[in-house]
Amino acid sequence: MEPSPKILAVIGATGQQGGSVINYVLNHPELSKQFKLRAVTRNPSKPEAQALKERGVEVVKGDLYDKESLSNAFRGAHTVFSPSFTSFDDSLYAKEIIQGKNLADAAVNAGAQYMIFTTLCHAGDISHGKYRDLDILNVKADIEKYIRSLSIKSAFFAPSMFYQNLGMFYLAPRPQDDGTFAIFNVSSPQSVFPFFDVVGDAGKFVGAILMEPDKFEGKILYAAAERRTFEEMAEMVSKATGKTVQYKQLSVDEYEGVLTPTPAQIFSHKMFFMEEYGYFGPEERERIEWSTKNIHDKLTTLEEYLQKNPLHL
Repeated sequence: MEPSPKILAVIGATGQQGGSVINYVLNHPELSKQFKLRAVTRNPSKPEAQALKERGVEVVKGDLYDKESLSNAFRGAHTVFSPSFTSFDDSLYAKEIIQGKNLADAAVNAGAQYMIFTTLCHAGDISHGKYRDLDILNVKADIEKYIRSLSIKSAFFAPSMFYQNLGMFYLAPRPQDDGTFAIFNVSSPQSVFPFFDVVGDAGKFVGAILMEPDKFEGKILYAAAERRTFEEMAEMVSKATGKTVQYKQLSVDEYEGVLTPTPAQIFSHKMFFMEEYGYFGPEERERIEWSTKNIHDKLTTLEEYLQKNPLHL
């Protein structure tokens, strides 16, 4: 007689990371038998949540700012997967650390046995204090440290930059007066950064942890399919769209003219750290190589992503 499936509670199940995990588990021949999926969302009545329900996923209410709602949502769950969510304002750290601690405490209080959290490197630690105020990275690493201090078993998923950012406000090609398009950033054209398809491939990394939880306990899987310069990305977007797309490096002040000041300051600070120390730290190449070898699926290339998700410029 087969054992009853364990409950996997997924925070952000209607978003990019959580949705990728849901899809991967539902479509996996073994994990779909091992786990019963429970989507945790602030609004179970929204169409995206109802669509999950129609696919056989249990949908429950839970809010990262409400520890009691999370404890109820996690009751009976064996494993919890969750990212935290960033507010691009002066309260970024204060809000996100509350989310992370509520999440971890609720998982422990509910009796969950395993937790998978979306983390990033601590820029302050890696840079020996130079980037101690880079909250967008440091807060996730601090939540990771908190989770490691608790009794629950844990593993971690560290996503690189997303291909999807090419359609977002800070990396989307912008039309120019001469009919061409430009990708703007503060980074040098020669700087190389890691990227991957978060919607298509996040579940492949989390799924590897679900398949072998003991192997990955206490470890971090670093998710990246390619390392590219922004110039290379612009060239590939040009090829895919048939439009002329170039990369243009801006000063911080010029970048603030493209974005609103607060996000521009946050992203500029982040990019300068990544140029100097690597998104995943000085051992970035080795960490990506080890992680890629330890998952069971092929990752999506940028070229493949652009074919499946054409940019309409």
